[in-house]
Amino acid sequence: MEIKIRKATKEDSQFISETILQSESTDYEAITFSKMFEFDKPTMLSTFSKIVDNETNGHPLTFKTYFIAELDGNRCGALSAYIEGENGDSNLQMANCMMSVIDRKTVMKGFMFSKKNSETIIPKSKGSLQIDCVATRAEFRGKGVFKALFQYACEDFTNLCPKSIEVQVWKNNPAIEVYKKVGFSIKEEYPSQTSIGMAKILLAKVYK
Repeated sequence: MEIKIRKATKEDSQFISETILQSESTDYEAITFSKMFEFDKPTMLSTFSKIVDNETNGHPLTFKTYFIAELDGNRCGALSAYIEGENGDSNLQMANCMMSVIDRKTVMKGFMFSKKNSETIIPKSKGSLQIDCVATRAEFRGKGVFKALFQYACEDFTNLCPKSIEVQVWKNNPAIEVYKKVGFSIKEEYPSQTSIGMAKILLAKVYK
């Protein structure tokens, strides 16, 4: 069956929440939204379904930046893609979206958790195409879902002429090899000083 790619809508908010949770549940992460806020799985899914149901742009906590892959009528994968800085700083936008749903005290507690591993928070290059929150459902892996999503997203942004494509992956995540196969190379590694053995990897690809 042909993999079909489309832009996400509000109706995909639950699936996007599932995608975010799946993308940060590989056991290689020092920082995740779940760890930041100490959310269990049901709370995480419910909360982030509400967070991503907004019409801002330029960051991975809005349905507006997501592409959905479908196979045989079933949603099988998704990714977020956006130009960094096009609509303001993406980290600031994400913080605003989180605070619109999560109480301020919990958000601040989450930021304090992140600060412990602040050396792994990699600055995003302004004007670059950011690929974020990528996940393929387990039963659809090996069918070319990621490749289809990635190619579609890149083609969608062709007219905006981004200077490069960037993606951030935690060290030892097998996804690093997947990105290398589509032309990415490791640009820099940011080791964690508090979570020994963990590090954030910045991969980049010059946009052609």
